[in-house]
Amino acid sequence: MSSLGLEPRTHALKGHCTKELTTLHLGKDLPEPAKNRSKPILPPSSPKSNARKQEKLASVTAVTPPALIAGGKSLFHGICIRVTNAQSNTHRESPLHDLILSARNPSTPQEFLSHTENHRQCPACIEADAQLRGTNQHLSRMSFPDAARYWMRLRTQGNLKERSQDGTRAHLEALNKFFHGLQLSEISPGHLRAYQIARTDNLIVQNGQPIQLWKRTAAHDRINHELGCLGQIMAHARLWHKLRPFYFPLTIPKWSARTVLTESEEKRLWEKAATRPGAALALLVATITNNTSAAGCELRGIQLKDLYLHERIAEMYVAQGKNTARPRKIPLNNDARWAVEELFKRALKMGACEPEHYLFPFCVKRHVYDPKRPASPFFLRKSWEQLREATGFTDLRPHDLRHHCITRMLERGVNPETVRAIAGHVTAQMMDFYAHQRAQVKYEAVMAIEQGREVLQLEAENRPAEPEKIRPADGQLFAPRTRRA
Repeated sequence: MSSLGLEPRTHALKGHCTKELTTLHLGKDLPEPAKNRSKPILPPSSPKSNARKQEKLASVTAVTPPALIAGGKSLFHGICIRVTNAQSNTHRESPLHDLILSARNPSTPQEFLSHTENHRQCPACIEADAQLRGTNQHLSRMSFPDAARYWMRLRTQGNLKERSQDGTRAHLEALNKFFHGLQLSEISPGHLRAYQIARTDNLIVQNGQPIQLWKRTAAHDRINHELGCLGQIMAHARLWHKLRPFYFPLTIPKWSARTVLTESEEKRLWEKAATRPGAALALLVATITNNTSAAGCELRGIQLKDLYLHERIAEMYVAQGKNTARPRKIPLNNDARWAVEELFKRALKMGACEPEHYLFPFCVKRHVYDPKRPASPFFLRKSWEQLREATGFTDLRPHDLRHHCITRMLERGVNPETVRAIAGHVTAQMMDFYAHQRAQVKYEAVMAIEQGREVLQLEAENRPAEPEKIRPADGQLFAPRTRRA
């Protein structure tokens, strides 16, 4: 029984049985940075002649043992890089994972290889190039779990946010349940198509037995993201160009606009939510989003230093968002300022007192909070369920109020450029994505151009004045008829 709770099974597409574990533990079994590194062997020379002698260094070659992965050892244990000095005929070998898979934190600058002024025959650049080329050559012969660990380690060394890394890990976990018994060089276009079918139905037949590899079915956009992640790994191993002509992403249904609350529904939302004590946190967050357009992922990253409540115009600085175009300062109206002040008092009770502490502290356990960490992405789940029950809007999501805020600003005639500055959008397509005017506003717009109404109005203006009617005399039942002009 594997750690996923599945029996060792025969892969239907590969045709042989594998007993490898089907769970990835990305980043946990990678080597730590080596403390003692071998220094480059260079002849002593003066600063003037040092650059000339370094140009005589020979090329670097990668020395690799037959087995890439030794039992119980690191992913690239035994893969070394040999640097040859042509002048002294000496060699130096350094482990591959020291530079690629580990962060370099040298205690002294001498632990770095020297660079030449023009970087021609540069020892440091040649070694880095050899390490990268040597890794790519052997990446295609790795199994998918090992290649995924290596690629994930490289990916985490960038400036990606934790949310993006968590999403990538989830994609690799889903892929590993299907490709865990294959090497990268063995993956064919048929595997990609079979993965799309199996992932869509969450069903795969192995040895005549139907098996559900995943907990639930996946939508087309998620499957495309997962195979896109696989494509990046294959491209790193220089194998994707062979599969790309035969890979066709699944079609994604066009986005349909969410229904925006009417004025009466909006009024009922705030009245009903205020009567439920368990929905107090959801009410405060909804008030801020409805008046500032700040989404949940942005509110979680707000620190106490980002609040300017004592200024003439209260503002809130949103530093973290989905992309680099979202950081911005948002003015607070009276409703938003009230909600932020209530949340500020709540944060003080939870121990937040420093400028770097978060407005929504992380819940360690019941009644224990860590203000140095932002709240979990699910911090609003229970309170929002209470809000749904109290108001009756069972399909209302926190992000819908961001749509609602942008829609109301556009309905009030706010300049679209100002709306973009508040909401953080940069393109007109994103503005159209959120601009869902209410039905009443759309009705008034089409009634303003109604042709029949225009004709009736013109007829009324050009119609001749009717003669004054004569009232019947006293005791007379009808007034006398008048002659038409």
